[in-house]
Order: sequence, then structure tokens, then C-alpha cells
Amino acid sequence: THQNFFPVYAKILLYRLKNQKTVLTDPACNVTMIQKCTYICVAVDTSGTEFDTSKYATKIAARASAWSTKAKDGVTTAFIGDSFFDENDFWTNFSSTYAGKDALCLGISSATTFDWEMIAEDIFGNVAPKNIVMHIGTNNIYDDGKSAAETVSALQRLFTMLHGYYPETGLYYFGIS
Repeated sequence: THQNFFPVYAKILLYRLKNQKTVLTDPACNVTMIQKCTYICVAVDTSGTEFDTSKYATKIAARASAWSTKAKDGVTTAFIGDSFFDENDFWTNFSSTYAGKDALCLGISSATTFDWEMIAEDIFGNVAPKNIVMHIGTNNIYDDGKSAAETVSALQRLFTMLHGYYPETGLYYFGIS
């Protein structure tokens, strides 16, 4: 269960990438910092097992169907990532929490940044989210055995890719530390 991964004090950081600036907000300290981002693009060999999304085929199809039928271009906010943002497995009250809001919960339990690199465009297609809110990276460490540095690099690559696909979309990252 996820409770095993939570420290006694969980600090939530919200990152927003837009117009090549990162806004770091720490609600516990009431501090906001703005810094310029350097985007580093690298070629990645996606033939490795960490990029194999076949085990999620049914969930990917369901998320893509929900997005294509319910989302409005540039209006709907998408919550993506791993089980923390999976309405079926963890965030079971998402629909009641966001009732009346234009938001969809599209997370996939056990997903990693590598998975979302492969599936984001398949799910969103040409319907750009207004915002993408994500919790991702936990499984890079706990399931794939990646180091913190490797996970940060993978997160940066995912953020850059999403920004490239949807440049007008606000990107938000939830991290629990």
C-alpha cells in the first residue's frame, strides 16, 4: 500500500512549467520561487522494457475513450500519472471531489514516466488539455529501481515532451517528499 511510502510529514510541492519558467510553490512554507528552465532534449532508445506499455492496453484505451468523449480542447484539466491519480485504485472519490468541474482523472496504477512518454499523445491526441496535473515518478524508483537522478532526468524529459506536444497547456507536478 502507498501508506508505507509516506513519511510522517508529507510536503507537497507544485511545479508549473510554462513559457520556460518553473514556479515552485511550497504551501507549508508559503514560499514561491520563479526560475528559468533549461530544456535538454535527448534521444532515447524506447525499445527497453521500461517503455513497454502493453500491460496497460485496456486502461490506455479506456482513458483515451474517456478523453475523446468528455474533454474539451483547451478547457479540460487532466490528472495523469500513477495510482495516486487513478480513480479506480486510489483516488476513488475524484468524481465527487471534482463534480461540476471540467476535469478528468486518467492516472494508471503502476505507471512510470516512461509509460507516459509512450501513451500521452495516444490518450490526448489533438485535444489539448487546459492543464495537466501529474503525480509520477514513484514507480520509477520503487518498481523499476531507478536512482533519484535517473528519475529526475526522466521527469524532465516527460515535462519537455508534454510541453512540446501541448505548449499552451499548464503543467503541474505533485511530489510527495
